[in-house]
Amino acid sequence: MLARAAATATLSFAWVLAVGAEPMSVTDFSSVEIQIIEPGDIVDLDGQVLGRHDGIIHFTVGQRRGLGIAAPEPLYVVRVEPETRRVVAGPKAALLKDKFQIGDINWLGGGQRAETGLEITVKVRSTADPVAACLESLSDGEAGITLAEPQAGIAPGQACVFYAGERVLGGGWIRREN
Repeated sequence: MLARAAATATLSFAWVLAVGAEPMSVTDFSSVEIQIIEPGDIVDLDGQVLGRHDGIIHFTVGQRRGLGIAAPEPLYVVRVEPETRRVVAGPKAALLKDKFQIGDINWLGGGQRAETGLEITVKVRSTADPVAACLESLSDGEAGITLAEPQAGIAPGQACVFYAGERVLGGGWIRREN
């Protein structure tokens, strides 16, 4: 049963990595699966190797437990880099973000989105309180979000839902930083 759950998790994670990418062949899919279960390095914010891991599938942004690294202060997963199989760890302050990009937007607000900025509230976690933000339209289906207050644990692949008061205006998927 555990092996089946691990296989399902591996496949699910691989599909999340493929969001927004061109359709994948079976060969491509297999290489993504291998990347997320292969060992790699755990590095600090400067790229210094702190330790090793058994696969990036075991990590998520904001995670504190399970790094297996002794440090003077608690370390958190700040970023996961599938291309290099690296997990980047740092202090809690490194998790804070006030800007990010979203894509594959589903706009429910009617009319045109503001090109110069629209004051909204956003949620990046279903259980979190909405946070004041500004929505900047970048291109068709893509936008930038600037938060009034930095938030921790914003990660690629998470949903971002935007509101005007209680009304849902739309949502999209948080993009990986370039």
